[in-house]
Formats: sequence, structure tokens, C-alpha cells
Amino acid sequence: MRENPSAEETLYSTTDIVTTNRDALIADRTTKRNGVGSLLKLDGFRKKQGGRTVLIPYRLFYVSRNLEHAFRGRTDNLDAQHKQSGAIKLADRFTRDPNLFSTTLQSLRRIHGNPATWEESWRYAMQDFHSLERGSNLAFVEPYLAGELQ
Repeated sequence: MRENPSAEETLYSTTDIVTTNRDALIADRTTKRNGVGSLLKLDGFRKKQGGRTVLIPYRLFYVSRNLEHAFRGRTDNLDAQHKQSGAIKLADRFTRDPNLFSTTLQSLRRIHGNPATWEESWRYAMQDFHSLERGSNLAFVEPYLAGELQ
């Protein structure tokens, strides 16, 4: 992570972050990392329902820096209009070909460390600068929803 006071905004690459205020960004990322760590420990939320307590299942998943980076390989900073139009195009493609969505999720898992388990995916993402690399662990959503991941 490098500090550049003349940078107009925080800039990300797959190996570095350039920011106007390094200390502030480190503090922000530390807070986020601690929050992620807490959320990863949760298996669900307990809720009173009548005379009993039910568990609402919960699992945290990620995509790399943003949707454009994970699904389209875009590393440039897009404005809101371009982000929205890109998301709509992706949704259209995946709606027309649902298998493409599943194939894409598996590909994003493989290029992001090829983890065999959800837990491994998070260990990989939290090491070094892997969180800046293109990838995702969304491939583990379907097995989780099917009850195959505990």
C-alpha cells in the first residue's frame, strides 16, 4: 500500500493500493477485516418465534473488488451508469444461459486459489493481496443452499 497525496482517488491494482492517506486506509481496512472475521464465525441468526428459537442460516460470500472486476475482468473505475448497464447485460446473459452463470462461478473460484471448501476460499482471500485479485467464492452458494455445506 502506497501513499500518494496527489492521487485524486484510491487506486487499486492486483498487487497494490495507492491512496492519499495510507494511515486512514489501513484503519478502514482493519475495521473491515475485523468485521469480516466476526461474520465468518456466524452460522446464523437466532430469532424467537412463538415459544421457540429458530436459526436463520447465514454464510458470508465475496466477489473480488467489485462486480465488474469479478465477472467482466474490468479494472478501471466505472461511473454508476456504466456499472448499471454492465450489470444488466450480465443479468441478461445469465438469464438466457443459466449454465453460463454456474460455469462462470466455478471459473472465478478456480482463478481465485481453486479452494476445495468455503473455509479455504476465505483463507486464500485474506492472505497477502489476494483480495485484490479477480475471483469469487460464490460457487459455494448453491451447495450451501442445498444443505451440502454446514
